[in-house]
Amino acid sequence: SCCGVCGPFLAPCFGGDDGDDGLCSWADAPTNMKKMSAQKVEPKIFFANERTFLSWLNMAVFMSSMAIAVMAFASNGGTSLVFAFVLMPMSLLFIGYALNTFLARGKKISARDAERWDDPYGPPLLAALLALALFAIFVVKVVQIAL
Repeated sequence: SCCGVCGPFLAPCFGGDDGDDGLCSWADAPTNMKKMSAQKVEPKIFFANERTFLSWLNMAVFMSSMAIAVMAFASNGGTSLVFAFVLMPMSLLFIGYALNTFLARGKKISARDAERWDDPYGPPLLAALLALALFAIFVVKVVQIAL
């Protein structure tokens, strides 16, 4: 039988058992899973990079608009100003991250680098920082109400 996976009746269809490793010919694993080949670059990849950049900028502009609106309508010395002063640097951090990622990814795409083009650490880190900032603002407001 074909390594016991496809059964004795399907072994002739797939050519039977190939050798000592016990794998069928159609089930052989690639020899080098870690090696990446040069990426195929199409125009839509550049547009996807730009679309991602604009999406990050959209979020940053929304956050900075909220911060400016809170600064404009907040009373002097309130915790609302704390919210604005925390949210504005966060939006600038988002803009910096978006620009850095856009430029770095653009270079990788142009050079057809055989490495990852995504960033698995940046978005979770920014989300955690934003959540931490909002939680700190919440705690400040709760303490102010309790006093």
